[in-house]
Amino acid sequence: MSGRVTSVFSRFGFVVEWIPVAQSLLRLAGLEATAANALVLIELALRLFGSGAHRLVALAARNPPPATAAVGGLLWWCYRRGYLTRDN
Repeated sequence: MSGRVTSVFSRFGFVVEWIPVAQSLLRLAGLEATAANALVLIELALRLFGSGAHRLVALAARNPPPATAAVGGLLWWCYRRGYLTRDN
């Protein structure tokens, strides 16, 4: 089973890119940077991001008109800055 999990993560480039980044952050913080510690740091970051994203979605579901206006304004701003072109 673990071989299957590793292959899925490596296909998406998760294991190859994020573990060394997390290890370097842990080393900068003066902590022992093993792969297990890096995975714990990555899991914590993903949980914090996921809970924040979940709260934003719940807030948007409770307030559809302001959420629509905010998303529309963000898309308009991105369009004006050129972030929505095919080159970007």
